[in-house]
Amino acid sequence: MKIIRREPKHSLQSELYPDFINTILQRRPLTSKEDFDLGLRHLLPYNSLLNIEKATDLVVTAIKENQEIVMVGDYDVDGATSIALSMRIFHEFGHRNIRYVVPHRVFDGYGLSRSIVNKIAYDSVPDLLITVDNGISNIEGVELAKSLGMKVIVTDHHLPPETLPEADAIVNPNLEGDPFESKALAGVGVIYYLLLSVRARLHEEGYFGENPPNLGKYLDIVALGTVADLVPLDANNRRLVQQGLARIRHGRTIHGINALIEASSKDRDSLSTSDIGFGLAPLLNAAGRLDDMTIGIECLLANDYPTARKYAFELYELNQARRQIEGETRERADVILSTLKLKEETLPNSIALYDESWHQGVTGIVASRIKEQYFRPTFIFAYDDEGVLKGSGRSIKGLHIRDILSNVAQKHQGMILSFGGHAMAAGLSLLERHFDEFRESLEEEVSRFVSDETFNQVIYSDGELPIEAYSTRIADQLRLAFPWGQEFPEPCFDAEFELMNYRILKDQHIKMTLKHPQFGEIFDAIAFFQAHQIVDNARRVHCAFKLDVNEWMGRRNFQMIVDYFEVTA
Repeated sequence: MKIIRREPKHSLQSELYPDFINTILQRRPLTSKEDFDLGLRHLLPYNSLLNIEKATDLVVTAIKENQEIVMVGDYDVDGATSIALSMRIFHEFGHRNIRYVVPHRVFDGYGLSRSIVNKIAYDSVPDLLITVDNGISNIEGVELAKSLGMKVIVTDHHLPPETLPEADAIVNPNLEGDPFESKALAGVGVIYYLLLSVRARLHEEGYFGENPPNLGKYLDIVALGTVADLVPLDANNRRLVQQGLARIRHGRTIHGINALIEASSKDRDSLSTSDIGFGLAPLLNAAGRLDDMTIGIECLLANDYPTARKYAFELYELNQARRQIEGETRERADVILSTLKLKEETLPNSIALYDESWHQGVTGIVASRIKEQYFRPTFIFAYDDEGVLKGSGRSIKGLHIRDILSNVAQKHQGMILSFGGHAMAAGLSLLERHFDEFRESLEEEVSRFVSDETFNQVIYSDGELPIEAYSTRIADQLRLAFPWGQEFPEPCFDAEFELMNYRILKDQHIKMTLKHPQFGEIFDAIAFFQAHQIVDNARRVHCAFKLDVNEWMGRRNFQMIVDYFEVTA
């Protein structure tokens, strides 16, 4: 690991921000003065999405004729928010002949599977089926739905395969030839854009009279799903997220989000993207990973706070159980890794692990943790049913994991039963007897794309801080200045400090007291999951860190969150 200081990308600045923040923003991918304006007037127009008119026609017809609509979502936060958003907006449109279905991770698999289509049609065959955050790879599921008499709209944001499902309309900004400028919309963003188009059409036709519904009030849900799905925060997504956060901070949010904020012990008035990513999102994800995402969706659909709160604390308990399972799974994975005697200099170029006792719901998390520790693309598998394994993969920068899976599948026909994903994350299923073959072929394919620099871990810094910036005031200011996230990273700084003292917490984390060598100021700092880094008699450390405020018993104290440190003396 090495610390590299970011170079300025441009000289743009805004009078909206002090010089200190402008300097940081000059190291972020802003392309014009317009990018400083996070207002809705600069949102990309919905009518630039390919096939949006065709999809709008189908939805408008369904509403006017009171046709039954079924929404099919994914079992993650993006899927849950997509469904909750859709249900709420359709009700705003006065359409109540609508229901939703979410696949069960274990029993149904991902997306619009044949299993899900049969479940949908068991009681009654709906007139219109709309997928949210899934469907782009579900050729058989769409085919079955169509054969049963359903119209099908696929709304998705994942990379499309070479062969597309034969839906009545597909809305996905990543379709070949789609002119929509943002390819980073989350699933919740895609369905939000479609419903904006539907509202505009209905308004043109006089459906609402003089008072069309204001869909801006649902940007809190859009923000939650967008941040949780870790999509790049390009200019369009930053506006969606910023406007949603503003609504939440001012108390103009749904009961479900307020309840999730309470359950995760976050401060609504200063809620940040980090709070969503590490507080609210894990609670919702726990439902999809361990139980049924219906709990999360019903939390977001609750029309009163007691009901929302009941669901939110159910989600809290599920997340506690998830953390326990994850810990046990991680321990087993660590044991396997230790038996392999993996050393930095002899690590393979990829890691694939399987244990029949592992739980499907935590494979993605464990893959992420192992990837972070060893900086290798990592796949973790769990047993599904009838000899089938389901795996979650996480990659590192420079290795497009879905493309690698595609290459493996082409070279080894029939080995991979199904797969999907994007550059940094992917999922797949294969027969248990093919696991060793997959591990070998994965290693072979990854090795084609690596170089001596691939596994050199880098942490990027915005440089040194002026001493006056080590304060709760500046920490708060940075926290709220912009929606930080994927490809628009939160400010990080670096400096060398005297290590006054430290203690190990829970055998994993390090609580430090640091002294600025030039000015003599003393600061509290914490380094999560880095206990292995410390050495006896360390006196000086070079830290890459973020600014934070530690709140305890009503007191707010400045602290540093150390992303990485190295002992220098």
